[in-house]
Amino acid sequence: MGKPVIAWSHSRIDAFLTCPRKLYETGIAKNFKEDFGEAAEWGKKVHSALDRRLRLGAELPANMSQYEPYADKVAALAEKVGWEIETELALAVDQRLKPCDWKDWNNCWVRCALDVCLVAPDNPSAFALDWKTGKVKDDDRQLALQAAMVFRHYPHVDTVLS
Repeated sequence: MGKPVIAWSHSRIDAFLTCPRKLYETGIAKNFKEDFGEAAEWGKKVHSALDRRLRLGAELPANMSQYEPYADKVAALAEKVGWEIETELALAVDQRLKPCDWKDWNNCWVRCALDVCLVAPDNPSAFALDWKTGKVKDDDRQLALQAAMVFRHYPHVDTVLS
């Protein structure tokens, strides 16, 4: 048996670039759990509400009504093009870039969570979206990784829009 695989993701790379020691202590050695704060908790609640809105047609809570136009645009685009709406899509590949299960702890090399992916079996294009509720970084790496993962998991797709 070889060395264990330590999977990477956009957030892990971002954490490393911010503070390698913190990533090691929280994500690898697991010496302590990171406290993400109120802004991150709000972001999780918004993501969850948008997931229910798009997947189940649930109403957004009143304090999140400002996000309704975005959800409406995504739903309208999916309907117009004929895409299926996938929310909170967890994609992973092994070291050979073959799709694998997110929790394949022994083989998973890269993980990528897509907040929204619009895709259809008979359409060579797809759409990937990442909801942002806080500071937006000028960084195309996350969208590039999302596109790469869509290509690996949906081989018929040759274009990923964002």
